Amino acid sequence: MDANQWQKITIESRQEMVNSISDFLVGTIEAGVEMAAPDEPGCGKIFAFFKGSNTHLQEREALSAQISTYLSEVASTYSLPVPSYIIEQINEKDWTKRWKSYFRPFSIVPGLMIVPSWEKYTLQSGEQALVLNPGMAFGTGLHVTTYFGLQLMREQLKNMPGTTVLDVGTGTGILAMTSLLFGAGSVVAIDIDEAAVTVTQQNAARNGFADKIQVSTTPASEVNGSFELVVANLIYDVIIELAPDLQRLTAEGGFLVLSGIPTGNQLDEIKQDFIQRGFSFKKERVGGEYAALLLEKKQSTLKLGVDQGK
Repeated sequence: MDANQWQKITIESRQEMVNSISDFLVGTIEAGVEMAAPDEPGCGKIFAFFKGSNTHLQEREALSAQISTYLSEVASTYSLPVPSYIIEQINEKDWTKRWKSYFRPFSIVPGLMIVPSWEKYTLQSGEQALVLNPGMAFGTGLHVTTYFGLQLMREQLKNMPGTTVLDVGTGTGILAMTSLLFGAGSVVAIDIDEAAVTVTQQNAARNGFADKIQVSTTPASEVNGSFELVVANLIYDVIIELAPDLQRLTAEGGFLVLSGIPTGNQLDEIKQDFIQRGFSFKKERVGGEYAALLLEKKQSTLKLGVDQGK
């Protein structure tokens, strides 16, 4: 298989179905997904990428059937027309060109701009900027789950200057870098994707954070110590799988931000799971199909007794 060959899936969808389709592509197809923000040109168009060749007819037909079946199901759920799609093979250089055709500077939260490294942007009064190049990783910050995670993280860091942060599943490093802009002291960022680690290191250096972000492919199960703030913008299944490690890695009295959670039963399940693990619910952000949670890890009874006795 040619290491430079990628599969590109382009789906034309109504905006109501975009997030559901994106989750399917990430969770089932295991693709990297990008799409325009609701107020950006091309809203409703989804691009998905995964490495590999399409030279085998059976594999192409199986992938096409899987996508067709899901798109029919999701369209039926929303009572909307079935989205159209195409699958094509591209080279890495073609993939890179595509980024530059639609990834433009945008405000991810009020006062914070995400600026592609190939664009020029003049900061307005009161604005900060992160210069970002996704490289061969995925995550530009356009998804609502990133926005919710940033909101909760920023609100919490206002009261925790110099905090130690762990970013689980860092992607392109957006949450890791913005935590420093919001007042964190140092960040450990992990991702199982080597491309994501490389891109995060490059983005950290590009924004002057190379000495404050430690990036690696270390699994959460092998990370030592604890952190005052742990951030995990992941899909539901991965959050459940990593729950014991997220519990262990959050310091007593520290905070955990979980984003990427579907609303409904799965949100309730995750909330109850972490409450049983010794966390208390602080606040949440809910919009459309997704939610984010801020949880606080309770201090142990023994430790409270010792502190009160001093």
